[in-house]
Amino acid sequence: MFHNLTEGNPYKLIIRLSVPILISYLVQQMYNMVDTMVVGRMVGSFALAAVGSTGNIYFLVSGFIMGLTQGFATVAANKFGAGADKEVKKTIYHALFLISVISVFLSVTALFFLEGFLALMNTPEEIFKEAYCYISIIIAGMVITAVLNLLYALFRSLGDTRTPLLFLLFSSILNVILDICFVKWMANGVAAVACATILSQMTALIICGVYTIKSREVFRMKKQDRVLEGDSIKLLLKVGVPMAAQASITQIGFLALQSAINAFGVNVIAGYTAGNKLEQFCLQPLNAFGAAMAVYVGQNYGARKKDRIKEGVKAGVLLAVGTSFLLAGILRGFGAGLLGFVVESADREVLSYGLRYVNTFSLFLWGVASILLFRNILQGMTNVAVPMTVGALELAARILWVIFLYRNGTYGMLCLVNPVTWVIAAVPLIIGYFWMMHQKEKWE
Repeated sequence: MFHNLTEGNPYKLIIRLSVPILISYLVQQMYNMVDTMVVGRMVGSFALAAVGSTGNIYFLVSGFIMGLTQGFATVAANKFGAGADKEVKKTIYHALFLISVISVFLSVTALFFLEGFLALMNTPEEIFKEAYCYISIIIAGMVITAVLNLLYALFRSLGDTRTPLLFLLFSSILNVILDICFVKWMANGVAAVACATILSQMTALIICGVYTIKSREVFRMKKQDRVLEGDSIKLLLKVGVPMAAQASITQIGFLALQSAINAFGVNVIAGYTAGNKLEQFCLQPLNAFGAAMAVYVGQNYGARKKDRIKEGVKAGVLLAVGTSFLLAGILRGFGAGLLGFVVESADREVLSYGLRYVNTFSLFLWGVASILLFRNILQGMTNVAVPMTVGALELAARILWVIFLYRNGTYGMLCLVNPVTWVIAAVPLIIGYFWMMHQKEKWE
């Protein structure tokens, strides 16, 4: 059921939005962790390093697509908040068309340059072949991932966070089952894990598509609805492309960082990858609050309800920053045990590298909580300039760190790259929010 967020208690609405999103993100990370466990335990540390070394290439492509889906969903939320039902349907049709075309183009382009990217990132020779095999399969299925995630984003933009959760839970369970079966059946372990991921998402997309068309009228497109209009395409691209560019700009910084990580050797790659898995797991609750705020702010901005946005932001800050401190305490107390689920305890050197990264980034989770919250708030108000500028700032900060690492850096310095960048990026986003709230013309 779709929900109008322009009425009712803001605190209750944000919590109701956040909980299903949080559960869906945690489920997604759980199955990502299972992927890592299957590779690390059933295939080996070299395979784990191969998968980890490709992560930022994947996020560069998928980050652009996810930025587009978020931008498209923001437009839908604005239209829904303003009560323009016909415009919502038009937005959905054009969004599905654009994401399909763009994702296919990006996949083909990425596959063409993939080998060169891996070489540019100093991927060790002993894992190069497996890394190429894994990421090529994942990128080849990117259109499936893109359309499925757009459907999820559109549901959330209209206030329905439960339906995406159910389908994500289904695909995650299926992915875990296929992971284990494929690794046992196929000789190439990393290829098995990649194929399991794509097949599970394809199955979820088919079922979700059929359910959506049958149960939600706004997704049923008649002949007169299936007409491309230049104005609708321009509006979606105007909001979506800067969001996508911001995500990609940020990810280029991660690519530069990954090249520095790869230069430290296979054990560091495996250890940092294991620690990064815990980092990504911790980011999901913070991402959930940010995603909920994007929907809440998006609808209320469409209705031009400034005071409701202020109340919602207060609740979001309390939830996100409070959660970041709670997670930091858990990581500091149980980090070693949690890493043991990812890699074999016998790999003591790998574990030590992973634990050192966990102990470092956990102290700065409040910074990334602020980034995820205020970036989504600004994007919900269709302010794409500030987040994109901050993305460029993050890129510059990471590149400067990487240059330093290549010259005289240590692993301790490597562990500080992300945490320090979080703090640098959080400040201008917060300032951008207050600036936006004082722009009278935006609220007329």
